[in-house]
Amino acid sequence: MTDKLRVWYARYTAQPSDKHIGVLDGVRALAVFIVAWYHIWQQSWLRPSLFIGDTLIINLDGIIRAGYYFVDVMILLSGFLLFLPYARSIISEGRNPKLSTYYIKRAARILPSYWLSIVVFLIIALAQGLYSSPSSLALDLGAHLTFTQTLFRQSYVYTNLNGVLWTVGVEAQMYLLFPLFAAAFRKKPLVTYFSMVGVAFLFRYLVGAYVADTTTYINQLPAFLDVYANGMALALIYASMCRRIKADKPVRIFFTVVAAMAMLLLVGLINYQARMGSMEAIRLGMMRGRFTLSVYAGALMVSLAFSAGFIRFLFSNKLMVFFSAVSYNVYIWHQSLSVWLKKSGLIPSAFAEPNVEGDLAWQVPFTWLSFALALLAGIIVTYALEKPVCRAVSRRLERMKTE
Repeated sequence: MTDKLRVWYARYTAQPSDKHIGVLDGVRALAVFIVAWYHIWQQSWLRPSLFIGDTLIINLDGIIRAGYYFVDVMILLSGFLLFLPYARSIISEGRNPKLSTYYIKRAARILPSYWLSIVVFLIIALAQGLYSSPSSLALDLGAHLTFTQTLFRQSYVYTNLNGVLWTVGVEAQMYLLFPLFAAAFRKKPLVTYFSMVGVAFLFRYLVGAYVADTTTYINQLPAFLDVYANGMALALIYASMCRRIKADKPVRIFFTVVAAMAMLLLVGLINYQARMGSMEAIRLGMMRGRFTLSVYAGALMVSLAFSAGFIRFLFSNKLMVFFSAVSYNVYIWHQSLSVWLKKSGLIPSAFAEPNVEGDLAWQVPFTWLSFALALLAGIIVTYALEKPVCRAVSRRLERMKTE
């Protein structure tokens, strides 16, 4: 074995850390990529399959058709990473993270890119006269500035300020409340966990049983509380595993098998969801499968961290780290850019509706260019705005420690 290979082997078979978990960069990047692919597929209708002759070799159709499910994976990952510092303090019997630092870092992470998106789309909406009245403008803008857009049909379903921002709204609501959940989880973990899960199940049951149109209910914060609870419980389990389980060869083999099983279960659930017919059936299916999806995805996340070296490499190499770094801004801009690209007519087609006609000469370049534009926007906003702001805030926090 060469020295370079030994270094590689040591790096990707080392004891997992409870501070930076490399494989989660890959999980985040893939989750955002699949959600983006779903939204681009909505415009292109390009079937994500590979044929050799008449033989189907790869069929990702089900995964992409139900790609919206990976928003739940993003939220699970958020719950896990938010609670991980608290989990470390519980295991080591230390103090919780400082509250002011927590809020400042969260604001620095999400607000600059979020505000930029709102400003850009507000200018476009005003220039095109998309608001029917000052009151509709005030509601849409006010809801987005207060992260309450999911509470109003106009600002959630019919917004002119970038439809994907509802996810940031739900996350911001949870950021605000999270220290309360974390404190309760520390004092009474089982009571807090089952209370959060119970509220989510009850909310989704009542919506499914008594609401005819679930559009504005399915993605409210209470509907995600069990996903967040699973992320928090997973963080506590993982922090304990890092101290109690040595990642030797038998352990890596075992968790590689667990990761494969979790992946198969996850793909099976997603393919089942993809077979849902009407939009209402899709929404009801999402609510019924949300808890199970988060369990499968959570098992995959933890097992990847303890799996074989080549698996950990696939999820934590430099390319995955890069994609993870720009994923937030790719997520913010991808859908709007693909819609604009379709309306622009930049890619020519002989058909008025090339997606309906299955015009591959249009579908393929449209898909690739949509991804390229989203990635370009993600890179520009991340490195020109998000990272400079985060660095400035970090430097300020470090100075405050010494003052």
